[in-house]
Amino acid sequence: MLLFDSNELHTWDFWIGIIAALAAIVAAVAAVWALVYAKDAPTKEDLAQVEKNTSHLEEVRSNIERMNKRLHRQEEFEALLTKAREVSIAVNGQDDAGKPLHVYLVLQDPTVVLTRLELFNEVRSVFGSTRCDCVGELTYQAKLDPMMAKRWIGGGTTAQMLNRVRVILRVYMLIGEDKNEVYRDMAVHLTEGMRRSEGTPTQTLGCVIIDGND
Repeated sequence: MLLFDSNELHTWDFWIGIIAALAAIVAAVAAVWALVYAKDAPTKEDLAQVEKNTSHLEEVRSNIERMNKRLHRQEEFEALLTKAREVSIAVNGQDDAGKPLHVYLVLQDPTVVLTRLELFNEVRSVFGSTRCDCVGELTYQAKLDPMMAKRWIGGGTTAQMLNRVRVILRVYMLIGEDKNEVYRDMAVHLTEGMRRSEGTPTQTLGCVIIDGND
């Protein structure tokens, strides 16, 4: 599951916490020095004021530590996203029109595990999602429902020829021992073509082809 999209909010929280801590420290020091330089012995009211000004320092310190850990997790997650964008994936598949489209994804890095796919076009409209299953060494397979594939083709951007469109495939993955799911987007092409029937060579059948290498 994705933890964060941006660390800007956490950075502001961190600096606000620092400012609050400094203010608390200044108030505590001022209260203590007021007692030191007081001409008369401190009263119960003076001691109560010092206790009030110093009692929340531990809470402030805990808040700063918590924000610092959260910022550290955010930095680790951003580094993981950078790794995900660098993962090499080759995509291919071909099936008859009207049948499920089997999409094969081939990796080069054995530390990467693919989990699921989401289908987009170039304006980020969503056309569905499906899981990935490992079917061989560094090879994963996902199955697209025929109607899902048809809608995805219809939402694509024409590329080079009328029956070929460009779409966006979002690939979710786990990297190494990290349990946080990250993703990378890659452009792939869908082509509606024709192929000869295996049983009747003179007969042609409609097919859908997916390809991409990024």
